[in-house]
Amino acid sequence: FASWAISQGSDKVTKTFSTQEFVNLGNKISYEQAQVGDVFTLKYSGNGGHVMLVVENHPENGSCLVAEAGGNKRGVVLTEIKYSVLQDNKYTARDLTEFYI
Repeated sequence: FASWAISQGSDKVTKTFSTQEFVNLGNKISYEQAQVGDVFTLKYSGNGGHVMLVVENHPENGSCLVAEAGGNKRGVVLTEIKYSVLQDNKYTARDLTEFYI
């Protein structure tokens, strides 16, 4: 999902970007610095991982709203997630500003 969504506004990110490519894309930032269009990435052992696209960020509440793939039956899911959950699960925030047109 994230690669398709970001490719709509980028000439550098394609619809076929893998999770592994997102893990090292852009600059690492704090959760509080994340802006709309940035991503949170999680690398599993091996080649797997998960990417969530930032839709809203609420540093004053220590949370953000993200869009993520919810699987075949759920489609795209909007999830409010606390920074503490991101940190506990070792998610990394990535600034993708330079990749948008």
